[in-house]
Amino acid sequence: MRFSFAFFGVKSYGDFRPIISGRIIRSEGVQRQISQFGGPMKMIAALLLLSCCALGQDKAAESAVEAAACGPRDVEFEVKIDASVHPTPLPEVGKAVIYVVQESGSFTRLGIDGKWVGALKGSGTYLSASVEPGEHHLCAMGRQGVWKVVSFHGARAEPGMTYYFTVNSVDGINYIAYSLSPADADEGKYLVAGARLTTSHPKQ
Repeated sequence: MRFSFAFFGVKSYGDFRPIISGRIIRSEGVQRQISQFGGPMKMIAALLLLSCCALGQDKAAESAVEAAACGPRDVEFEVKIDASVHPTPLPEVGKAVIYVVQESGSFTRLGIDGKWVGALKGSGTYLSASVEPGEHHLCAMGRQGVWKVVSFHGARAEPGMTYYFTVNSVDGINYIAYSLSPADADEGKYLVAGARLTTSHPKQ
């Protein structure tokens, strides 16, 4: 299972962060390069310069990944849970279907290839989306208290196939672990069978 982390001491409300472990690697690289300079002032200047460059590269990469998978950040959803019906659509002819079940968490927007396809509210809720065959980029953006978190997953869809994903979040002392992860068919069918349907539409 892959996790994305939102660290309480790193980002403010309204920001979105994928996995940030790459910063540790870059920090080590900065230290190695700083050792080649002489004097405290040169070390400080080099650290600031390299940190700014690394930050700019991170922002560009994050924006590219987000744009490929998620919808616009400012779009919010009205979400309703409908326990009276439990549709489990099969793939349309020549297409595939993706189910997403939220096992834990409060609110999640689900995007595919740069567009929002719906939202989930509360644990044990699900939605489905029909997709064309080929490569797809999936995005889950969630809210945990005042924190906003995001997780991504790439998938290749084949005609006539059904795919299952789960959304999970774990609250730690100083972080939130948030993941969009694939599930096999047996687990996926079981989770969908016990979940409640969400219907949603963008707020006007």
